[in-house]
Amino acid sequence: MKLRIRAHGMCPKCGSSERHRLQKLVLDRLVAEKLINFADARCLQFAPDAVTLTLRRICREVVTADINPKPGSIKLDICNMNIDDASFDLVYASHVLEHIPNDLDALSEIHRVLRPGGVAILPVPAVTDKTIEYGAPKAEEEDHWRRVGHDYYIRYEKFFETLNLYYSHDFPEEFQTYIYDTVKNMRFEDEVPVCVKAALAHPMTANGSAQESVTILTGDSPRSF
Repeated sequence: MKLRIRAHGMCPKCGSSERHRLQKLVLDRLVAEKLINFADARCLQFAPDAVTLTLRRICREVVTADINPKPGSIKLDICNMNIDDASFDLVYASHVLEHIPNDLDALSEIHRVLRPGGVAILPVPAVTDKTIEYGAPKAEEEDHWRRVGHDYYIRYEKFFETLNLYYSHDFPEEFQTYIYDTVKNMRFEDEVPVCVKAALAHPMTANGSAQESVTILTGDSPRSF
């Protein structure tokens, strides 16, 4: 039996968890910064969760999708989407890529369906420094195909020109965006990667990677890979 005790995890009012609150705050900041024209944006979300209401509030249209959809969502394979190129301004997939064996195919498809200048918000549960590939889904880790590390975002460089990382410490403590593990008596910082597709897409190399490197922005210190 799994025993999970996490302090301040769920909001008693709206049912959001730490990651949902952080993602909502990031969305509010992106709207304020006018990263894209959210009021006229088409959004594709894998899959509906506590952030869906925020997306519907700020975007003109939100299409929710899943491989095994619930009512109100469409059936869609994130690795092989039956959607035209450049169909969406925003793709939102929270804690999805760690469940997919061929995650690079998913990233390629996300890049394809985004319009030039579009945004992909792709949080994953980064819990270690280096990503560990399991080779098969781990039932005890909610069928994750990998233990995601902080180096995982380097994979995004194959497809996106810019990646901005937003952290728990970027927002007031009162929103409780940190993850508290009561069993280990530790507090962990969460992060939200915001990827931007080039306004004029770069030519892709034979292995599917962009010819120019991605710039990762963390606070005021950009660094390139």
